[in-house]
Amino acid sequence: MLVLSGKQGEKFHIGPPGNQIILTILDVSRTGQIRLGFDGPLSIPVLREKVAMANLEKENGDGA
Repeated sequence: MLVLSGKQGEKFHIGPPGNQIILTILDVSRTGQIRLGFDGPLSIPVLREKVAMANLEKENGDGA
């Protein structure tokens, strides 16, 4: 796992040019909560883990 730290407004480029995801730190609250922005190709889905796992279970026929 790669752990990154940065300041509000900082951007991180993930992946090769032309197929990159750009992660932007939008806001850091006093309580430590962060807001992130993702820009990237529509062909690369961004899912919460719970949704990704539910999709995987559905594909494998393990769902209810």
